[in-house]
Amino acid sequence: MSTGRVYIAEPWASLILSGAKVIETAHIRLPAQFIGQWLDVQAAKGQRLGRVKFSGWRRYTTAADFDSEHLLHHVPKGDRFHFEARRQTFGWKAVSYTHLTLPTKRIV
Repeated sequence: MSTGRVYIAEPWASLILSGAKVIETAHIRLPAQFIGQWLDVQAAKGQRLGRVKFSGWRRYTTAADFDSEHLLHHVPKGDRFHFEARRQTFGWKAVSYTHLTLPTKRIV
């Protein structure tokens, strides 16, 4: 059972759920109540693709710091989710994930 949900745009949602991406970037800290809890991964049109568990977060303070972890978060320079396009940027560390065979609609 999941505690909540997190919206992750593609292609990053699939990368998180395959284990290829281990840092999810966000403009906010990971809320404390979600650390260590299963969250449904929701993509476009409310599709539930799987579940992810995050162990914590860190704040990026420079573009160089952010870019040094490119292989962990996969966000390229110039992207709307890049450090330089945000007022503040955080990285959420994904430690566990499960991918659904077939995406489902989230029941509210």
